[in-house]
Amino acid sequence: MPDIKEYYRPESIEDALRLLTRENQRIKLLAGGTNLGSSEFTGIDAVVDLQSLGLDQVKISPDRLEMGAMVRLKELIENPGFPDLLRKMARRDGPNTLRNVGTIGGVIVEADWESELYAALLVHTASITLMSVGGSQQIPLQNLSRDAIKEAVVISVSLDPRGATAGARVARTPADSPIVAAVGRQDEAGQVQLAFCGIGERPLLANFEELAGLTPPADFRGSSTYRREMAITLGKRVLDQLAKQ
Repeated sequence: MPDIKEYYRPESIEDALRLLTRENQRIKLLAGGTNLGSSEFTGIDAVVDLQSLGLDQVKISPDRLEMGAMVRLKELIENPGFPDLLRKMARRDGPNTLRNVGTIGGVIVEADWESELYAALLVHTASITLMSVGGSQQIPLQNLSRDAIKEAVVISVSLDPRGATAGARVARTPADSPIVAAVGRQDEAGQVQLAFCGIGERPLLANFEELAGLTPPADFRGSSTYRREMAITLGKRVLDQLAKQ
């Protein structure tokens, strides 16, 4: 476990930001805490726990879903008002014990390249509300950078819950993280967006022309060429599924 010197649990966003931007200290935000034992927390002076900020609210309407950054993945799975694709992909985001404490804000900040939930958020045109000392701003998830969240708190996620969705993946076993995965959504106007895991540093939106020009990172599970070709194959499968709905 990391040797953390100080622990704070502020009760307002303003207090959290003051702590986060303290000079000459390495501060780390703590949401669900699923990665507390990782190397990210090595050498950290203090953690700022977000549990008391009231960021666990959910607002559902026919054309918009907004959830606070501290909404647990367990709630995504169990809430029938959430889009089916989000519920399905949240179930794949780690074992049950981690989903009970993991948060949607944590998924966004971590931006794991294998996260099918992150990809599902992309095709649902998710936008992220950030709060920093300079004020709040809303950024489309596809444009969110690590620099943007460096000294900011993720407040909420807003997305369009409508449309037909589909997904396809390849993995060593059904329970494994995907080697490559594709998800897609056709919106009310008939426009289709595809997002992919396992072909970049984080999940990304892409069309087939963009896929053909990519050089995905390779590992022991698949070469760069294999990942690129599999993404194209899976993307076509998703389109076929959407066409049949």
